[in-house]
Amino acid sequence: MSAVAERSECLYPASIHLDPLGGIAGDMFIAAILDAWPDLRATVDAAVAACDMPPGWSVKLSRRKSAFIEGNHFDVIGPAHERGRAHRHGHGHGHGQDEGGEPVHAMGRYADVAARIDAMALPAAAKDHAQGIYRRLAECEAKVHGIEVAEVHFHELADWDSLIDIVATGSLLAALAPERWTVGSVPLGSGQVRTAHGPLPVPAPATTRLLAGFNVHDDGIAGERVTPTGAAILAHLQPALGRRALRGRMGVSGIGVGTRQLPGLANILRVTAFHEIDAQSDVLTDQVGLIEFDVDDLTPEELANALDCLRAMPGVIDVLSRQAYGKKSRHVFEVRLLVEPAAQAAVELACFEQTTTLGLRSALATRRLLARQTIATGAGYKGTPDGTIAVKIAHRPGGVTAKAEHDDIARTGGVLAPRRRLAEAAQREALQQYEEEHGD
Repeated sequence: MSAVAERSECLYPASIHLDPLGGIAGDMFIAAILDAWPDLRATVDAAVAACDMPPGWSVKLSRRKSAFIEGNHFDVIGPAHERGRAHRHGHGHGHGQDEGGEPVHAMGRYADVAARIDAMALPAAAKDHAQGIYRRLAECEAKVHGIEVAEVHFHELADWDSLIDIVATGSLLAALAPERWTVGSVPLGSGQVRTAHGPLPVPAPATTRLLAGFNVHDDGIAGERVTPTGAAILAHLQPALGRRALRGRMGVSGIGVGTRQLPGLANILRVTAFHEIDAQSDVLTDQVGLIEFDVDDLTPEELANALDCLRAMPGVIDVLSRQAYGKKSRHVFEVRLLVEPAAQAAVELACFEQTTTLGLRSALATRRLLARQTIATGAGYKGTPDGTIAVKIAHRPGGVTAKAEHDDIARTGGVLAPRRRLAEAAQREALQQYEEEHGD
C-alpha cells in the first residue's frame, strides 16, 4: 500500500516560484495564490473590504479552464456588467477602455492613491507591500512622461479593479512572507495596446521599464501578456531568476487563469511552494503566530467551552491551557495558541470575545517540523472506518520512526495490553512497508 504524503503543505513556504506561462497580471497572481492557499481567502476579503468599493462593485472567485488546465479566476465586477478584466491589460484588449473603446472611470493622482492605501484598516506590512507596488508604477510612469513622481496621474491604474488587485496582492504578500521568490522567463507578447495616450507597442513603456533585468522570451503569440500591475508585482518582489535558484521540498501549487484564450497555450500563471530543508535532519521550517494570555475568573466549564470555540476557528493549529499561580497567589489558567499568520488578527479578536482576558501577547515564531508521512497498514481491523490502522512515519536525524494513530487503536476496543500489542504490530508493519518502498 502506497504512502500518503503529509509534508505540511498547508504551511507557508520558505520560497515561492512563479511560472508565467500565459503571462502575469494582478488578478492572475491573486487567483493562483488562492488556488494554492485557499485559507487566505479571508485575507483577500479583508483587503477588498478595506478598499471600500462604491455600491455596485463586487469581486468574484471562480473556477475556469484554459487549454484544458483548470485553476482559479479572480474578477472585479463593475456596476454595469462583468467586463472580464478586459481593460486592464489583463490578457484582454484594453488599457483603460471598455469593450466599446471608451475610456473607463477617472484618473487619479499617485499621491491620492497612496493616501487612500495609507488610511486603510490593514496590517502595516500589507500596506507597505501595496505602497511598494504602486511606487514602482509611479516611478516608471514618471520616467516615461518626463515628470516628477508626485505629478504622476494614473489612468487605468487608479480604477477600482486595479486598486483592489494591488491592495489584495499586498495583503497576500504580507501573509505569506516567504524568504524569497523566483520566476521563470516572462513572455513579452507583441502588437499594440490601446491606452489613454493612444496606441502603444507591447509591452507598454512603463511595463518595459518594470521588466528590466528579467529573463524574457517571445513565444510567437501576439497580444499583451504582462500587465503594468503584473510587472510592478515582479519588480517589487525582486525574485531570483530561473529554476536553478530553486531548492527545498516541493509543497502546494496553484493556477491562476487569465481571461483571454491563447492559441495552443494555456493562459495561466502557476505558483509553486518550496519548503526549506535541513540537509542533515530533513526538517521543514515555517512561521506561526503565537498568542498567549491568562484568565483567573472563568469556571473550568466556561474555559473549556471558550477553548473549544477557539480550537474550531480556521487557521488555529493548536490550543494549550495549564494552571499556574498568578498575582495575589490566585490560580490562573495560562492559554497559548498557535495559529497560521494570516488568521492571527481574527483569532486575537476571538480571544477577547470568548474569554474574560483584558490583554494578550502575540508574536511570530519560527517553527521547525520533521517531514512525515502516513501509511495505512493491515486490513480487517475492527472499529476503524476502512479496516486499516494509520501509522505516522517521522523522518528523524537518526532515521525514521513509526507511531500508530491513537484514535485508530482506540476504536479497535480492548484493554491496555492488547491495544499496545496491536500498536506495536502496526508500527512494525508500517516500517517494513516503508523500507520496501524506499529501499532503506
